[in-house]
Amino acid sequence: MKNNFLKITSTLILLLSFFNLTFADEFIFNITEIEVTDNGNNYKGTKRGKITTSKEIEITSDNFDYLKKINQLKAFGDAQILDKKKDLQIDADVIFYLKDKEIVYTLGKTLIKISDTYEIEGHDIKLLRNKMLFSSLKPAIIKDIDNNTTYELGEFNY
Repeated sequence: MKNNFLKITSTLILLLSFFNLTFADEFIFNITEIEVTDNGNNYKGTKRGKITTSKEIEITSDNFDYLKKINQLKAFGDAQILDKKKDLQIDADVIFYLKDKEIVYTLGKTLIKISDTYEIEGHDIKLLRNKMLFSSLKPAIIKDIDNNTTYELGEFNY
């Protein structure tokens, strides 16, 4: 009876470890310097680098903070997200990527290029990536490829 309990416990631990490695490590870090703390739950990257995901997203920045428990990445210092799948580029002072919810939001001045067709200039913009819905409580300008002002917006959902 005792041996069966140990075998079942060992099997469960192995299965849980497998899922942890498979689902938690979806970010690939290519950073000059990285510090891992809190038993591998917090990552801090410095001196510029790039993080990629399995969903064709590249994030470059001077600094990164990654909170593994909530799967949230903060990129700050000349931050950029390049989303190859959605043909989208976001440049901002600070970018947060909530991977599980597929939400991106920026703090500070933000420039978004959509399919080399439109540009959005604004501040503190939120993107619901699955719906391709942009929103902000602050003014923004949307321009077309020829740099004509298409819309000047206050608070918006696009």
